[in-house]
Amino acid sequence: GDGGIAGESRGSIASVRTAATGGSTGPTQFLCKGAKVRAHYTSAWLIRNGAAAGSGIYMTPSALMTEKAWEDMATDRAKGIRAMPVICDHPDWWVLDILDGFGAHFSSPRALAVYYAHKIMQLKEEGDTSHVCQLYDQQPAKSDKVMLRSGTAMLRQAASVTQGCLDQWGLVAVGLMA
Repeated sequence: GDGGIAGESRGSIASVRTAATGGSTGPTQFLCKGAKVRAHYTSAWLIRNGAAAGSGIYMTPSALMTEKAWEDMATDRAKGIRAMPVICDHPDWWVLDILDGFGAHFSSPRALAVYYAHKIMQLKEEGDTSHVCQLYDQQPAKSDKVMLRSGTAMLRQAASVTQGCLDQWGLVAVGLMA
């Protein structure tokens, strides 16, 4: 689901995390503010540091999801979903991707076509039901929040690295840790 990583900092980011009901983690997309991804923050860097295939960093004007960002990440995310354990063993099977009702997830025919081409059917979850219906919100979200708090606290204490404040690139590292 879309989740913000922020707090008392100069930066905030959003993320789209993908996981399967069997417990495997899929691609994670990080949304950062600006026009260009900082040098070396590549998909390969994310994967070397624990992210799943198909993960990436996408820039938006506000670090929040936009239709353009959703379109930009569609191919990487779809390939990452198809590379997940069990899913990769069944290339002819369709995958059900359950998403919240955020407009950008369903307003782009281009993005929908990418997922369809990868045999990924997207289902819109009814509003205010993710805490009941989404497996991620049952337990992993709680664990993630503990890790996010721990990671941001660690960065705050590492003043020599952060120069006394958190930026969105440090928050990407915290998101990877979670």
